[in-house]
Amino acid sequence: MNQADTELGQIDLFCSNAGILFKGEAAPLALDEQYWMKSWCVNVMSHVYAARYVLPQMIQRQSGYFLQIISAAALLSQIGAPAYSATKSAALSFAESLAISYGHKGIKVSAACPQYVATPMLGFEDTKLPRDAKNLISADEAALRIIDGVLQEKFLILTDSDLIKFFERKRKDYDQWIIGMQRLQNKIAHETGEINLDHMYKFI
Repeated sequence: MNQADTELGQIDLFCSNAGILFKGEAAPLALDEQYWMKSWCVNVMSHVYAARYVLPQMIQRQSGYFLQIISAAALLSQIGAPAYSATKSAALSFAESLAISYGHKGIKVSAACPQYVATPMLGFEDTKLPRDAKNLISADEAALRIIDGVLQEKFLILTDSDLIKFFERKRKDYDQWIIGMQRLQNKIAHETGEINLDHMYKFI
C-alpha cells in the first residue's frame, strides 16, 4: 500500500475483494481448525487489515470510501460451506460497524453481497456463461451492478434481485426458513448424490 500511496497518491476508495472457500466442507465440523482459521483470516481479517491501514488517512481528510465485496452467504447461509458462511456473516457485521462508527467522519461503506457469479470459485475458468445459467451472472455483470450501487452510495449492494426476497422470508419466519433450507439441501443431495457448490446455482 505504501507503493500505491507513492505512485498514485491518496486512497479515495478501497475495494476489499478477498475470499476463500473450501469445497467439500459440507458438515459444520468437517474442516480442520487450520481451514477454519484460514477462512477467518482471508474472509474477515483482510477487511480489518485494509481498514486499519487506510482509515486514519481517510479520517484526517474527512473523506473516504470502503467497498467490501462479501457474499450473499452473509445473508443466507451457503449450503455446503459452513466456514465460508460463518466468516462472510462476520465480514458483513464488520462492514456495518465500520459504517456506524465512522459515518459521522465522512467515511462511506458499501457491502456488496453477490450471489452466484461465474468465477473460478464455482468452477468457471472463462467469462462465458453456460446455457443453464438462469441463476448465474458473469463477473462483468456483477461488477456493473456493484458500481451502480456505489454510485448510489448504498450500504447493501445486491447483484441478484431475488436475494432480497429470500432474505425477507428468512426475517419473517426464521424457523420456516431453516426448514426450507433443510429441504433444499435434501433435494440437492437426492438429485445430484452430493452437495456440489459448482452446481448449487441451478437449485435456487
